[in-house]
Amino acid sequence: MITASAPAPAVDRPVPGRRTVRVIMAGLMLGVLLSALDQMIIASALRTMADRLDGLTFQGWATTSYLITSVLSAPLYGKLSDLYGRKTLYLISISVFLVGSLLCALAGSMYELAAYRAFQGAGAGGLMPLALAILADLLSPEERVRHQAYLGSVFGIASIAGPVLGGFFAGTDSLLGVDGWRWAFLINLPLGLIALVIVARLFALPNRRVAQRVDYGGVAALILGLVPMLIVTERGTEWGWMSARSAAMIALGLAGLGLFVLVERRMGDAALLPPKLFRSRVFTLVNVINFVVGIGIFGGMLLLPLYLQLVKGLSPTAAGLMLLPQTAAILAASRIVGPIVVKTGRHREFLVLGVTAVAASAFAFAALGVNTPLWVTGSVTAAMGLGVGVFFQVVMAALQDGVLPRDIGVASGLFTFFRQIGGAAGTAILVSVVFGVVGDRITQAFQAAHSTPSFQAALHDSAVLADPANRPVVQSAQDGNLIVDMNDTSFLEDLDPRLAAPIIEGMSSAISTAFLIVGITLALAVFLPLLLGGSATVSSLARPSFLKPRTRSTRDDPGATSRRTS
Repeated sequence: MITASAPAPAVDRPVPGRRTVRVIMAGLMLGVLLSALDQMIIASALRTMADRLDGLTFQGWATTSYLITSVLSAPLYGKLSDLYGRKTLYLISISVFLVGSLLCALAGSMYELAAYRAFQGAGAGGLMPLALAILADLLSPEERVRHQAYLGSVFGIASIAGPVLGGFFAGTDSLLGVDGWRWAFLINLPLGLIALVIVARLFALPNRRVAQRVDYGGVAALILGLVPMLIVTERGTEWGWMSARSAAMIALGLAGLGLFVLVERRMGDAALLPPKLFRSRVFTLVNVINFVVGIGIFGGMLLLPLYLQLVKGLSPTAAGLMLLPQTAAILAASRIVGPIVVKTGRHREFLVLGVTAVAASAFAFAALGVNTPLWVTGSVTAAMGLGVGVFFQVVMAALQDGVLPRDIGVASGLFTFFRQIGGAAGTAILVSVVFGVVGDRITQAFQAAHSTPSFQAALHDSAVLADPANRPVVQSAQDGNLIVDMNDTSFLEDLDPRLAAPIIEGMSSAISTAFLIVGITLALAVFLPLLLGGSATVSSLARPSFLKPRTRSTRDDPGATSRRTS
């Protein structure tokens, strides 16, 4: 969420040279690239990281911790930069991000990685909003639009390069004497240092202090509300949903959310989520849709690489390449639909289209199995990308059109806020689902396969019995109860395919269940845009009548205005 600062008088504003602007722009783009690239690299590398750190069942926290801290820190950076200067806060933001990246590269367990990812996210939260604010300080509105488009293009580059780089690093055992997966974080260091030096040396506009009320209490209360809820979502199956620990976490989370509502009402317009914006039914409904679809989108980003690597047996690099159809489809849909939405203003129809496409893709993913051809998987991936591209463009336009012009900056920030909070919740829920049911699904698949000739032949094959990689599974099978440690699935790479078959089948079934939940959730969300009413635009529904354009009949009939307003 980005809070716009008060405009400075034009006479006090030094005009930087073109070369200086270009170099500063390069530094800002590098910073934004780091933030965007980091999330995309993790998508294809996380399974390998979790296996190496013996914590695959805990992998969701490496994503949720980053999402929460990045989205909650973003509005704080915006307001604090009004108080202490853009340059100072940008340097702090990128420094925190780089220190967090180094710590992630040094992590020795998934618990450490999750904690360091939270620290890294606290830095990443400032990179994009501060880059936009610095451009606003440097450039006129006309020039600013063009340069903001350059920042937007960085996300396209990151979307293409991220999965490939993540797969490459995860698929490399060692690079310059360091574990390959650790380079997914180490790559941030040289790029970030260049950005740091550029902005530190060349950005020299004077700081214009603007009084701001910073909603520290709202951030703290929201953390108190969200984190216990996410913990019980992720650990509820292990603890028991009716256990004392689960009940305590739920109570703490509800208390935090209640406190957050009270704090936001007290802060008013300075709140993290300004209450006045949610007086519009349409604006509130669009944010609910954004939150729910965020569950599905981030859930898909988590589940698809797991399916490709664990079920289809692809290398991390190949899995990263399989994500490219989705990226290409997102970019294509965004370019096609964006201008149409701006021109027609018909948000409702496109919202239904986007959510329907993502929901249908989730159901299609739920139908994938061990023997599904990869071209089918690639086609479904591209279909989901089309839906995501349509949705992103429309929901942003809907949020901006649903508020008064002076609130567009805050409304735009809420797009990222609710999407990533939904993503954090979705990640925690779906990880819990997958690893909550996978044990039973593997047992069922083992019982079905145990009597088959192929499996029995493997159990009596002398070569299989002589291989140490097969012994744990053979022993479990002979005991009649296949027990698999899901915290490290790298053993599948060396396991005899006949013995691995029921394990892979069980994993496929568990992932399909999670995709089915995503599909059902999004199918219900398809009906939410219909509540916007008619085919009218969100702006016409949300804006007060006195802001609607006057027609010729209004000018001819002086009483029309009063009748319409009433």
